Amino acid sequence: MLLSLPRRTILRWTAVLMLAFGLIWVFFLDTHSIMHRVELHQQHQEVRAENERLRIQIENLREQLEDPLSDETIERIAREEYGMQYPGETVHRIE
Repeated sequence: MLLSLPRRTILRWTAVLMLAFGLIWVFFLDTHSIMHRVELHQQHQEVRAENERLRIQIENLREQLEDPLSDETIERIAREEYGMQYPGETVHRIE
């Protein structure tokens, strides 16, 4: 059957099949495929967003270091959150 077709038609169909195979290979099968690149781009965007979030958190922590807590604030936190007390002192909690 292939022999009965004109040579030009056979070449044309061969070129179309090779092109289709090449496109399928580039889009899905190659290690540098477009699908893989899209996945990498999404991961890159997620990492950039995480970096920005961490950069903001670092800046907030640096600002906290520049403004240290007062002694009264430290004592309040120690008493309320950690239940600390002075030696010989009795603390009665009222809830």
